[in-house]
Amino acid sequence: MIRRGSLILFKNDTGIFARLIRFFTQSEYHHVGLVIGTQKHRQGLVLHIIEAKVLKGVILTKYVYNNSDHSIYEHMSMTLKLRHKICSEAFLYLGSKYDWVAVIYKLFLKITFGDRRKNILNDKDSYYCSEFVSQLFAENGLYFSRRIPIENIEPVNIALSKYTTEVLA
Repeated sequence: MIRRGSLILFKNDTGIFARLIRFFTQSEYHHVGLVIGTQKHRQGLVLHIIEAKVLKGVILTKYVYNNSDHSIYEHMSMTLKLRHKICSEAFLYLGSKYDWVAVIYKLFLKITFGDRRKNILNDKDSYYCSEFVSQLFAENGLYFSRRIPIENIEPVNIALSKYTTEVLA
């Protein structure tokens, strides 16, 4: 069931940036956002999400849910109280910039060394999608990995995390 605090993972985008992310992460997912609300519409289920988006930064937007283009995940330790708190706190990130430097540096490290070294160029006031979600959850005691630093979490790590589960719409 999709609800506030669910995570929407994106797949099947044919854009160059999405294809590069999927290639370098060896995953079907290239993007993640936080569901802050749902609305039934004649087009289908509309999801209101907060996401860190290329060229736009952290924004509030909406998507018509489509299970061939999206997957929904829940953190297994999410409580009703945390769900409300995380969604409320997400609004504080609106307007933050997209962290281009971190993304480019991560790609450089993967191409050059094939590993996940600590991102020393991480800007604490800018975010890419999974970094935004990971930071928000970690501030509330929820993690996707105990091994991977927050600034190195990728959408695939959220999908494969032992702390998350995929849910049906």
